[in-house]
Amino acid sequence: MKLYEVRTSSGLPVFEGNHKGCEEYITQALQKGSQPGFLSIHPRYTHYTDMPDELRSCLFTERQWAQKGYFPNDSDCGVIIWTNHSHREKKRYLSGEDVHPGTEEELENYAAANTMRLEAKQRLVVQGLKAQIARLEQEVDEMGQREAKANKRLDSLIDAYKCLLCEQCKREGPIRGIDLPARIVLDTETTGLDPRRDELLQISVLDADTGATVLNTYVRPIWTLEWPQAQNIHGITPEMVAEAPTLAELHLELRAIFGTAREIIGYNTFFDLAFLEPYGISSYREIVDVMMDFAPIYGEWSEYHDDYKWQSLSTCAAYFGYDWGEDKVHDSLADCKATLFCYHKLKGSWENGVE
Repeated sequence: MKLYEVRTSSGLPVFEGNHKGCEEYITQALQKGSQPGFLSIHPRYTHYTDMPDELRSCLFTERQWAQKGYFPNDSDCGVIIWTNHSHREKKRYLSGEDVHPGTEEELENYAAANTMRLEAKQRLVVQGLKAQIARLEQEVDEMGQREAKANKRLDSLIDAYKCLLCEQCKREGPIRGIDLPARIVLDTETTGLDPRRDELLQISVLDADTGATVLNTYVRPIWTLEWPQAQNIHGITPEMVAEAPTLAELHLELRAIFGTAREIIGYNTFFDLAFLEPYGISSYREIVDVMMDFAPIYGEWSEYHDDYKWQSLSTCAAYFGYDWGEDKVHDSLADCKATLFCYHKLKGSWENGVE
């Protein structure tokens, strides 16, 4: 399999083949009079994700081959390259030509090593959990009784505020909007990642069929005064939302939008909905999460989660060639537009039979 190529000192490729074939080519070139060092061997691809599908389908890591009962022919076979463009890890990828059925000794050694690896991984997880518990216990002690009481009071106020809106929903019943779309795209920006304590700062909704803007507004938080970590990501400052409506003021409009919608499309949709559900804004609809649908297409496997890794909207948009134009990432309206574009690309793949 042509995983390597021979290049001249100026970078010009002159031969493609496996590693052994490239070595033989250089040996023959030296015998014909080439200068030592003029030719060198390089991988044809520097990233596994850059390889064509037909090539990737034939290549597996040493561990993946070992799980099938096959082992490398020697230490030089295959190709060592980056797994993806995050540049976190390099792995050796091998084709069927580079491996052989494992001997009884190799299989026994792999089973023993795998058991040790799993035990070591479990020990690390337990140690990490113990360390986290110890840190949390220390933080609680350092907070002191006064701060603990203040947090408890804040939680009670937050729960009471949300309950008022939920009770209002129960009294008024469902709201149906006039001329509102049945299929919508949703995105939000927030003060943090905890739906119970953090608040919305921006919410945008598009008509999924026409791309028209149904709602796009900043939201003034009630109990959160500043959000420096989230601000570094989306750039929304307290001054930008100082005159914006609160969620209570948007409540009827949001209930009408979500009461009419029959399909909600988003990127990490359940995260956005988690900030609305505590206020009685129902999301019992057909939910499409482009992030989860895109993960197996991008194909970055997470050994830790034993599943495909979720990718950012920026990665998904770049994969499908989306042009942000004047828009910026982490503006909820811009993210809605990018999500809708990616959704249509995915839908086209499904309709063409591509999994």
